[in-house]
Amino acid sequence: MTTTWFDETLYPFYRQGIRVDGVLFKGQTKFQTVEILQNERLGRVLCLDGVVQTTEGDEFYYHESMTHVGMLAHGRVESVLIIGGADGGILREVLKHPNVKEVVIVDIDAELIDMCKEHLPLHHAGAFDDPRTINLPGDGAAYVAETDKRFDLILVDSTDPQGPGIVLFQAPFFRNCKRVMKKGGLMVTQNGVSFYQQDELRDAHHHRLEVFKNAGAYLSPVPCYVGAHMAFGWASDSMMLPSIPHATIARRLRQSGIETRHYNPEMHAAYFAIPNNLRPLLAEGHERTGLVGLVKAIASRLGRKAKKAAAKAAPKKAAPRKVAAKKPAAKKAPAKKGAARRSAPKAKAKRSAPKGRAAAKRGTKAKKSARSRRS
Repeated sequence: MTTTWFDETLYPFYRQGIRVDGVLFKGQTKFQTVEILQNERLGRVLCLDGVVQTTEGDEFYYHESMTHVGMLAHGRVESVLIIGGADGGILREVLKHPNVKEVVIVDIDAELIDMCKEHLPLHHAGAFDDPRTINLPGDGAAYVAETDKRFDLILVDSTDPQGPGIVLFQAPFFRNCKRVMKKGGLMVTQNGVSFYQQDELRDAHHHRLEVFKNAGAYLSPVPCYVGAHMAFGWASDSMMLPSIPHATIARRLRQSGIETRHYNPEMHAAYFAIPNNLRPLLAEGHERTGLVGLVKAIASRLGRKAKKAAAKAAPKKAAPRKVAAKKPAAKKAPAKKGAARRSAPKAKAKRSAPKGRAAAKRGTKAKKSARSRRS
């Protein structure tokens, strides 16, 4: 009996193979080729353009890690925007949170959503039929540039930063995401695998720092993704994601009543333990989000203004001192009664005094940042 294998060739220097125990679907959408395979250990496997996107066997590693970190760190999420996420796994996890009132999901491939609804029922678990779900197939980048809606949390479950998907990892997109965030909002985005896609992690991180006050990354294992831990980027103007106390996360998870298979408060803390080889990629973020870095950033922005203000103030302070030094001599003249009142020096003293007082008043006033993974 011949064994059939699906060979993923996302990287030119490395490949992985998945044994094909059955083919459930094979087709083409307007945007990509779609294969849904069956594997004894992994269950149903979604592949797009020859690259493994998600499997029933390990999907919870990815979907729980991407969703619950931001949801529980924020603590008051009511409105969520999901960009990408056609398989419905992120949507399923978001809707587990009882405070959520509305979830807008925007994926460019409407046909793929329909295929996933039919062939990946364990992924979405009926989430697309939840009344809180608003399914808007379309371009996610265009949506955040145009919508009037505002969100507490934005989750970008997109393709990798290659080809057309690269716009979802650049500053203009992040700027539009910031525009549609509510006060206290947060965004989380998939950012490739940490070993093979380090350039993408660094570049996207720096783009986020151009737009947001705080940004960083965290890591989670996802067994079907070749290249070690999956990286997730995060950004916010109002919170430091790694700084939320363990007790707070534990309390919020307990109160939510959510049951998870991978995520827990201990894992939440462990996500932010960045290995030494990756720390240089995020070094700018550590500097900018620390107290010392914050002071340096403010000083840098205000440095030029401070120098200009000092330059303008210096000559104004000097002028009153020069005039004041002449004033005592002018005031001593009247000490000789009679003749001094009629003398020319007396007239000069009277004219010079107002100038001295005006100069003194002016002095006082002067002081006053190919192919892709994920669907």
